[in-house]
Amino acid sequence: MPTLILINIFGGVAMLLWGLQMVRNGMMRAFGAKLRDFLSYSTSNRLKSFFAGLMFTLVLQSSTATTLIVSSFLSSGLITLPAAIAVILGADTGTTIVAQVLTFDLSWLASLLLVIGYIVYQLKDKKAQLKHIGHVLIGLGLMLMALKLVKLTSAPLQESELFPLMLKPLAEDHIFPIIIAGFITWMFHSSLAMVLLIAALPLPLELGLAMVLGANIGGVFPALFATLKDKENSFRLPLANLFVRVFGVIVAMLAMPFIPKIFDHVDMLYPQIIVSFHMTFNIVLGILFLPFCRQLSGVVEKFGKTRVPEPAAGAPLYLDNNDLEIPTVALSNASREVLRMTDKLEELLYCVYQLFRTNNVEILGRVREMDDFIDELYKSIKTYLARVGAAGVDGADAERHLLIMSYATSIEHAGDIVDRSLIHMARKKMDKKKVFSDEGFKDIRMFFETTLDSLKLSRNVFITEDPELARRLFVVKGDFKKGEQESSERHLRRIADGVPETLSTSSMHTDIIRDLVRIQSLITSVSYPILERSGQLRKTRLLAE
Repeated sequence: MPTLILINIFGGVAMLLWGLQMVRNGMMRAFGAKLRDFLSYSTSNRLKSFFAGLMFTLVLQSSTATTLIVSSFLSSGLITLPAAIAVILGADTGTTIVAQVLTFDLSWLASLLLVIGYIVYQLKDKKAQLKHIGHVLIGLGLMLMALKLVKLTSAPLQESELFPLMLKPLAEDHIFPIIIAGFITWMFHSSLAMVLLIAALPLPLELGLAMVLGANIGGVFPALFATLKDKENSFRLPLANLFVRVFGVIVAMLAMPFIPKIFDHVDMLYPQIIVSFHMTFNIVLGILFLPFCRQLSGVVEKFGKTRVPEPAAGAPLYLDNNDLEIPTVALSNASREVLRMTDKLEELLYCVYQLFRTNNVEILGRVREMDDFIDELYKSIKTYLARVGAAGVDGADAERHLLIMSYATSIEHAGDIVDRSLIHMARKKMDKKKVFSDEGFKDIRMFFETTLDSLKLSRNVFITEDPELARRLFVVKGDFKKGEQESSERHLRRIADGVPETLSTSSMHTDIIRDLVRIQSLITSVSYPILERSGQLRKTRLLAE
């Protein structure tokens, strides 16, 4: 009999976690892009950031996912660390609201949600967003059924004489329950699931309260471990959250002898007491630390530095397979890797320019390594994006998926042009001791500088998807083509004047500029889908103002 009870409880836990995952994935795939935009535009002050985190997590039902998304914003410089901390304080509070709702007896709603969810999922329309909403409804139905199963299964334990005796040592020792609950929460990757499970089991009140504290600490570790290999700026966010949680747990433990007495005067059932304590704990922490986000940021910046081992050349830093189930997070990871590709291409172009200018042989080995870096990283990004696509993306996420893949491909092709053509010509120039005329190299320098400026602008276009920036990049391409024509005319005049250096390097000069024009076209391509989306591009022509 005890064995059967345990099996049923574990089955209920598995159903709860699966339902929670379905809800989270469904919400991210249906509204992920909009949620991401909402979060990025709602962080102008601490209070807005707090409520943005609360609303985001209320919808997503995962403070871990919120932390990972905000960490990616932090690494990209889209949000400050104090604002990110405020978001996480709100996110931790958001999960408590969900727990409050789910502790009510809504088991009667479970079957209805499953039926409606299945019907929506199977609609002939096959609209992707509707299918994801169906996923959400089915997940909610499974969660409610799971909680009912755990309650019914564990009911006989309340009448058992052995069960309270087994739990008595745990109830008397608060430290061990906190550790156990923290470990289980880390395995669940969900503090919400752990708190709901604690509320569903017939535990002694002090034991349940202590395990809630453990769940609050354990919920930090999935995000903390996920960012350990990240830039230190990203790592600091879950570290700050850990500091807040630990402080709260220490204070709550000191007050633990008095907390159960408070609830003695409240007409609440055990499950409501558990989730109310969980909510109060997080609200109090939010109130205490929200005014001091900047100070907490300073503390974390001081003690949260971490040395990240140097990765192999071209090895990805951010492509976490654990994030594949959340397309918005996975696409954010891929975007960060593409930015590493653009940084390396910028470095590569500058080194090649210096190679033409100085004939420094030492640069040759470096540029070859840079191109290999770009090629290897591109392969990893391409594979990762294929897995994201296989998991299913639609709407704005599908557009972002295509943009990332397209831009990464353009950067890789640009690197190949440098490696296969420009470097070859630079080596030829050194071997044959050719020299450009002053006017000729002035043109080459101008085209290199413009290409580098365009690359920086394309990077901003890629990050922001701003139509105005995209328009500026498109216009630069047009100016680039005009500059090519003007440069060609100047080159022909120098040939006609019989300038010796020009006659010696004529084909090389034109080939260099031709290659830079090709690179310019590749990096400008990131603007096309953005301009088309905003109605500013028609038949590859930019519409007039």
